[in-house]
This record gives sequence, C-alpha cells and structure tokens, in this order.
Amino acid sequence: MRTPFREQWLGFAGLAAACALVVIAFRGTFAEMARQWIESPTYQHGLLILPVCVWLIWRQRAAVAAAPLAPSLSLLPAVVALAVIWMASELARFSLGAQLAATAMLAIAPVVVLGREATRPIAFPLFFLIFAVPMGEELVPALMRYTADFAVMALVVTGVPVFRDGMVISLPGADFEVVKACSGIRYLLTAVVASTLFAYFTFASVARRVVFVAVSFLVAILANGLRACVVMLAAHLSDYRFGLGVDHLVFGWVWFGVVMLALMAAGNRFSDRGERDRKSTRLNSSHRYRSRM
Repeated sequence: MRTPFREQWLGFAGLAAACALVVIAFRGTFAEMARQWIESPTYQHGLLILPVCVWLIWRQRAAVAAAPLAPSLSLLPAVVALAVIWMASELARFSLGAQLAATAMLAIAPVVVLGREATRPIAFPLFFLIFAVPMGEELVPALMRYTADFAVMALVVTGVPVFRDGMVISLPGADFEVVKACSGIRYLLTAVVASTLFAYFTFASVARRVVFVAVSFLVAILANGLRACVVMLAAHLSDYRFGLGVDHLVFGWVWFGVVMLALMAAGNRFSDRGERDRKSTRLNSSHRYRSRM
C-alpha cells in the first residue's frame, strides 16, 4: 500500500514528466519563443516569466503536496483540441497561434496529472505563463497613431507651433518621427506583466486584480503619450540641446518607473489581503476553540 508521502512524490514526478514531454513535443515552438525573447527588446520580459512561475509554484509546494492527487482526465479533450490548434497554426505559418497553443498545453499538463484540487494553489503561476508568449505587435500601429495624436494635441495646448505629416511631427527647428520604439509597446507589455504580478500579491479579490491591471493598461498608454509630449517640449524649450539623444531614452524609463511606483502605491491603499488574512485567522481560531469543547 502506497503512503500519501510516496503518492505526493509520484505526483510531482508525473508533473515533471508531463511538462518535459510537452516541451520536447513542441521544442521548435518554444525555441522560437526563446529566440524572440533574446533578439527583440519588446519581448525581453519573457526571459523572466518562467523563473517567476517556478518561484511562485515553489512557494506553494506545501499546499500542493497536502492536496489529494486525482488526475483530471476530463481535460484530455482540451489537450487534443490544443494539439489540433497547434498543428493548424504550424501549417498556416501562424506562429502566435502555435505559441499560444503550446504554452496553454504546458499550463494544462499539471492539472491533468495532479488534478484540479492540487493545482488550485498554483493556478496563478500557470496562468502567468501566458505572458511568455511574444505578442502585442498588432497594437503597434494603433499605439503609434495615438502617441502622435496625443503629442500634437498637447503641444497645441501649450502654444508650441506644430505641424504633423503622418507620423512626422514638425516643430520650429526640428522634426520628430513617431516610430515603433516610440509606440510605447514596451511600456505597455512591461506594465501589464508587472501590474498582474503586483495585483496577485496585493489583492485577494479577482475583481480588484482585473480592475488594477485594466487601469495599469490605460495609464501606461497615457504615460507614453505624455512622455512623447514632454520630450518634444523639452527639446523645443532648450533650443534642442536636450531631448534628441540618449537623454530622452533615459527620461523615458525613469518616467515609466515613477508612473509604475505611483500606480502600485495607489493600488496598495486598496489592498484587501490583510482583511482576508484576518478572516482566515478568526476562522481557524474558531475551529480550534470548538475542537477543545
């Protein structure tokens, strides 16, 4: 007769084997994702996703080990569907579809092997894996248009003479072009990833987490428009001594850091983690009291 301890380690061994099987089966897709993380500055945050997920799962190892193991074979049709989606995406040369399917397969594997009860404590890390997929390029044209629109509107309000021709914004003495790097896509992706992780630790309510991430999404877009406007205005007012070189890149990331810190400070004021922990403590104390009667 197997002991619970042995069953737990067999479960973890099965989990490792299932994940390894997924990685091996879709190694070409995962290798392409890793190449994009390394080569594209837009997706370099992807290098941190897997280590963060492993760390988050390790933090919950006791909860996972304490839960009963009951493989969820009902998810096998979902696994088959994801495999079909991956194959169709590969045939259509739709790399994003293939990467999403392979990553979803990696997230579902623990649920199939360990069961829903055992994987409930690590549901967030498994969901967080989705941020490893290099995506967001589709938003770049819209973000570029918004940045140009916002910058021109703000400059007009400040009284600076401005003329726009497509993505080129002309001020007296210099022209500024809104290119992909100015779209704020890096701001946006980094903000969504960071705010999702922050919301997980700060809020117990799923609704609050979703609201915070949505607000961070909108603030990141607004912050990039303000950044573009401030850079152009600073260049104009300094007779173009500032804002045309590496200083505007430094300002951009400093500005982004200040915005994210302000967002997190504001979000921390609405944290409900302490309230939930107090309720849990009172409930546990009540149970202990009743057990002594």
